Amino acid sequence: MKRKELPCVCVEKRRGEEVRRILREHALLNGRAKVVAEGNLLFFPLKALPSEEIMLKLNASVLRREFEVREEEKDATAAEKLPKFSYEIVGDIALLELSKEDKNVSESPQGKFSEFSEVSEEDLQRISDLILRRHKNVKVVALKASAVEGVFRKRRIRILKGEQRTETIHRENGCVFKLDLEKVYFNPKLASERKRVAEKVAAGECVVDMFAGVGTFSILIAKRSPESKVIAIDINPDAIYYLRENIRLNKVSNISAIQGDVREVSEKFAGVADRIIMNLPKESHIFLKDALRMLKNRGIIHFYTIESAYTEDEMRGSLSVAVQRAERKLRAEFAHASRLLGCEVAVKVISARKVRPYAPYTFILGFDLAVEKRNGSSSVSGEEAEKAEEAKKAEVAENDCEA
Repeated sequence: MKRKELPCVCVEKRRGEEVRRILREHALLNGRAKVVAEGNLLFFPLKALPSEEIMLKLNASVLRREFEVREEEKDATAAEKLPKFSYEIVGDIALLELSKEDKNVSESPQGKFSEFSEVSEEDLQRISDLILRRHKNVKVVALKASAVEGVFRKRRIRILKGEQRTETIHRENGCVFKLDLEKVYFNPKLASERKRVAEKVAAGECVVDMFAGVGTFSILIAKRSPESKVIAIDINPDAIYYLRENIRLNKVSNISAIQGDVREVSEKFAGVADRIIMNLPKESHIFLKDALRMLKNRGIIHFYTIESAYTEDEMRGSLSVAVQRAERKLRAEFAHASRLLGCEVAVKVISARKVRPYAPYTFILGFDLAVEKRNGSSSVSGEEAEKAEEAKKAEVAENDCEA
């Protein structure tokens, strides 16, 4: 170990987990340097200075101080010789994803990845060893062996090293989530977004989580707002099994776990929701009629979508381009859904933001919407409904996973 002066973020210990998560999400935490605790403060070493947007999330000061830094020349040299890869840690499982240029990404008609013929078994084992050396808490290294597939949103997993299992317990925002990575969809990169939404829920609200998965939104909301009522719906029976396990593990009692297609169960919950979460970015628009049916006459919808910012001019890649495109489509989709439901709908965009990048010039976007509906004949024109149908047909085919 040697000592080196580095930029760092200083926060109170009570915010340590939150700040560490944000820094990791944006690849800013310097993993070679040891976090320093002094009294009630934590100092997180940085690889680079955060942007203004990230500083707003951190709500912390940046300064410089000395840290103990471990030597990693051996790992750095080894990593340089390996194929490009990235990984995320869920519980005690490191889930590896290879760069597209290093895997054969041609797909079968069913959308499954072919074998990674361009990456040798030796390289996969070396990558696994490198991850295990870096993270002493990791017990399993696994490979994403397919895209997310089907209505149950599953992917195939191949274990490369460690214990032969895909089930783990993940800790996030003061909650614990038991899950099986091969049976359910889970994205650890959305922890900040889940916390943001949960903080907006007021006491006594009824919240419908339309695509609840293992309960990452629902349980955090139920735990933070015990006077609220949460209706958590998912079509995947394995997701509902783990959701019920997580209700038990987190000792919350204000969640109803419902297994089924939301299009078939929405009638049962007509007019009950103060707030609705639609976290299925590729397909959320398909379920707007069901969301409107479950919403009270006034309420909030957290709507997620995927949108491109590609243009032929200097605005290429601009977030504002993606937001404007997505909002136009969203309004057309609401017009179509309200027409089908036979009501009038007024939609106000409270906020629109980038949740995370999805692909080059493409973002996962989140919209917070204030929605008011009135019974009676829809005032939507046929032209608006036609625009909604055209927007559906124009959906980008490669957007194949949830946020």
